[in-house]
Amino acid sequence: MKHRPQRLQSLLLSLGSEILRKIKDPAINSGSDNEIISFTDVIVSKDLRTARYLVSIMASPERQAEIMAGLEHSAGFFHRELRSAMSTSSIPNVHFTQDHTMEKAAQLIQLIDEVNKNIPNQAEQEVTDEYAD
Repeated sequence: MKHRPQRLQSLLLSLGSEILRKIKDPAINSGSDNEIISFTDVIVSKDLRTARYLVSIMASPERQAEIMAGLEHSAGFFHRELRSAMSTSSIPNVHFTQDHTMEKAAQLIQLIDEVNKNIPNQAEQEVTDEYAD
């Protein structure tokens, strides 16, 4: 019985990705090729009544807000699609939370790259300073 939340989580994540592609709301699917929306995880409550999708959005901050509002607006559609796809008696209520992990990782990589660019310059300066004395 303890594996049921994990199985439900896996099923919800898989179905959620399929349902996301079906949503026609322009607030979510603007048709822009440079925006990426994906579910990174689903957190299912212990009583299995609530599922919180973690959403990663690669877009401008304004578009991120629009997309999140569109997802919340589509929660009813999402729930109906889950009901038609799942054979369980009760379908969890769906909520969405933005996952900023990918953004933070990209920022961290950018900072590391900047530091790495400056390291050779610092080494050259130390060598030049050493011979100047």
